[in-house]
Amino acid sequence: MDERNNNLIFDNISPKKIFSGDNESILFLDQDEIIESNKINVVLQKGKNKFFVIFFILLSSFFFITLTLFKLSITSEKINISKSSLQVARGKIVDRNDKIISASIPTLDLYIDGRKIINKKKTIETLKKIFIKKKDNFFTDIIKKKKYKLVSKHLSETEENEVRKLGEPGLIFHDSSRRIYPQDNLFSNVTGFISKFGVAQSKLEKFYDKELNKGLDIKLTLDLKIQNIIYQQLTESENYFLSKGSLGLLIDVTNGEIISMVSKPDYNPNHPITIKPYSENNLITEARFEMGSILKIYNAAMALENNSTAENKLFDVSRDYELTKTYIVKDSTKFLEPINFEKIFTHSSNIGSIKVYDTLGRKTQKNFLKKIGLNEHTRIKGLSTIDNNLPSDEQWNEVISRSISFGYGLSITPLSLVTTFSSLVNGGYKIEPKIIDNLENDRERIVSRQTSQKISHLLRKVVEEGTGKHAKVKNLGIGGKTGTAKKSNKIGGYYEDKVITSFLGVFPINKPKYLLLVLFDEPIKGLNSLTPYGSNTAAPIFAKIVNQIAPILNLKKSKINNDNFIFTNQTNQ
Repeated sequence: MDERNNNLIFDNISPKKIFSGDNESILFLDQDEIIESNKINVVLQKGKNKFFVIFFILLSSFFFITLTLFKLSITSEKINISKSSLQVARGKIVDRNDKIISASIPTLDLYIDGRKIINKKKTIETLKKIFIKKKDNFFTDIIKKKKYKLVSKHLSETEENEVRKLGEPGLIFHDSSRRIYPQDNLFSNVTGFISKFGVAQSKLEKFYDKELNKGLDIKLTLDLKIQNIIYQQLTESENYFLSKGSLGLLIDVTNGEIISMVSKPDYNPNHPITIKPYSENNLITEARFEMGSILKIYNAAMALENNSTAENKLFDVSRDYELTKTYIVKDSTKFLEPINFEKIFTHSSNIGSIKVYDTLGRKTQKNFLKKIGLNEHTRIKGLSTIDNNLPSDEQWNEVISRSISFGYGLSITPLSLVTTFSSLVNGGYKIEPKIIDNLENDRERIVSRQTSQKISHLLRKVVEEGTGKHAKVKNLGIGGKTGTAKKSNKIGGYYEDKVITSFLGVFPINKPKYLLLVLFDEPIKGLNSLTPYGSNTAAPIFAKIVNQIAPILNLKKSKINNDNFIFTNQTNQ
């Protein structure tokens, strides 16, 4: 079950009672109650039958003591049970190599019982110095009104030592725990966070709250080392390209395991109070994009899967294409001579993609996109996800279909993109994305092996000869597709100066195993201060990342000299 958490909810309510349920029967005796008891004893002693009074007092005392001990034994048992349950540490979240991503550590919370403070003046003055953020009258009010109140959660060692020096019986420590995230921001948009008061707020922490509270550990498919490499590369690149945000998503195309999931902006889950608007949104699962030219891969696959004549034809792309009276489709590279199917794809011709679509038509397009799962809600257990946005049957006209052929007209989540794309390069098998280890995938072929092989060939050509040249990695076969898409505005058009740039690459291309998506949201410039495109933003960063992570993935580099593509027989390998 997927849960949506659109709004940040911070639990900042202090507990009004230290005990709950049956434990509320615990009695606290203070000095006033003891004095009142003594007064009763004096009155009794003035009775005519002194012996009877003494005997009555002794007998009453005996029953009182017996009853008190009985109550205390029961209460003590209940308290011990309660404490034992609290002592079950919240389970850890770890990466695929058991490196800690999220864990709980024991801490102390400080409460004050205003009735039991002896040296009031000194206590107030000292506590003010220790907890300087408290209001001036905070401690005075508690002591004056004899309140029982929380002072601070998760005391530091210094705070604890300074409080203990006071030696006040009214300063009471309670065992607690604090959730820590040793990697700071690195996994924030995957794990979510725990509030100061121990309430799970979002993402995996919330989805698996019950299991974690039982002490069960959650093991992920993510790799800490690879996550860190991708995170650092995206951070540096954002600063260079001046982008609004970015993401990196690495998936094993044979079994759906996600090796890395980075979404920026992000936040430090150790300090939830610093979370800024939108930084808690995972762009991979909770955002949709018109992906631009990357989607041309689906247009090509559609043609190959349906034995279109396009594969063997030449297309005239020398003139701009009038999509509507107000929308003229152009190519960034002009071709005066007719070009073939392969060249349309490798050089990302918009006009050529439209003409390839025209050989098949709208019905074939809709059926193919449905076949590979673009119309489905791509889910991933543990994280909130949203639907892709495809046109309705009423909206889906020829203009929309031609727009889809070169990457516009529908918006999809990055998770959906890599999931469906994986099927086109892994031999044709459908996969289910996962970040939780030990989840199984069903094996179902949805695209022919031949189509998958031809797509891999085209992807390699894009990198070797086409728009993806900057994605090359020495001695490691790379295939992929660049993408550049204008962002839509609120009035139904597109911004001229706001784009999404991306590169989706598969490696090693002769035996497809990994698929990496790199995307930048609104980069201002590309390499060498050029106009930002997928080719000069996402593609070179893809190459940097792959070059660094290849040794961790145990990939042996060797020159690729042919198209002998090898697919694994089992999707769970």
